[in-house]
Amino acid sequence: MACGRAWTGRPVAGLWELEAFYTSKSKMAWSCLSSDVRTPASSCAVKSVLASRAIKTNQDLLPETPWTHIFYNDFWGTLLTHSGSHKSYRPLCTLSFRINHAIGGMDPWGYHLVNILLHAAVTGLFTNFSRILFGDGYWTLIAGLLFASHPIHTEAVAGIVGRADIGACLFFLLSLMCYVKHCSTRSSSARTWGWILGAGLCAGCSMLWKEQGVTVLAISAVYDIFVFHRLKMHQIIPALYKVSLPSLSHKLLKNSLC
Repeated sequence: MACGRAWTGRPVAGLWELEAFYTSKSKMAWSCLSSDVRTPASSCAVKSVLASRAIKTNQDLLPETPWTHIFYNDFWGTLLTHSGSHKSYRPLCTLSFRINHAIGGMDPWGYHLVNILLHAAVTGLFTNFSRILFGDGYWTLIAGLLFASHPIHTEAVAGIVGRADIGACLFFLLSLMCYVKHCSTRSSSARTWGWILGAGLCAGCSMLWKEQGVTVLAISAVYDIFVFHRLKMHQIIPALYKVSLPSLSHKLLKNSLC
C-alpha cells in the first residue's frame, strides 16, 4: 500500500497494513511499512527507516539482549559513544517497547493498546490540573475533552513510536502535580519534602522518556511565580531582591566576623 493512498473499502491484508493506512494520516514513521524504503523517491522512506530502527530492527528489544543495554544505547539501539549514534536517550520508552515485544512480539495491537492507555492517563492528569486553574465547572470539562480529542495528538497516539511523547507527558504532569502539592503544603506540612522529591523523580522519568521532559522544571517555576503567588512581571525583580538581600547581608556579616 503506497503512502497516502485513499481508503478504498477493500479488506486490508494484515494488521501492519492496517497500521500503515491509519498512521499515514498522521504522518507517523510506520505509515509506509509496505513501501520500498530503499527507494529515495518515496516520501515515506525516512519515516519507515526510523520506525524500523526504533522497533523492528532494534536489538535492545530482543530477549537475548541484556536489558541493561537499554541504558547505554540511544533510542535506535546504537551505542551512545558510537560516532553514528543519534544521541536520543530515551531508555524508559525503549523499555516499554521491550515489554511489548516480550508479551506480544510484533503484533501491533499491544503497542496501540499501551499508547491508548497512556493517553487516557495523561488526559486524566491534564483534566485534574485544569481543575486547579479553572475550578470545578464547564471549563475544566471542556479542557479535558479538547485535550483528549484534539487532532494534534493523533501523531503521538496513533503512531507507535510517538509513545516517547506520551510517556514524557505523563511524567511531566505527574511532576507538575507533585510540585503543585508542594506549593500548597510547604508552609504547613512536614510532607512537603515528599512532594518535592516526587516532583524531582517524575521530572527525571519524563526526561528518560524524551529529552523535552526537562521543560517541566521551567513550567513548575512559572506555576509557582505566576499562579501560586500571583505575581506580576513588574513584581518579580523586587521580590527576588527582597529574598536575596538578607542572605547576602548574612554572608557579608559572617565573612567580616571571620
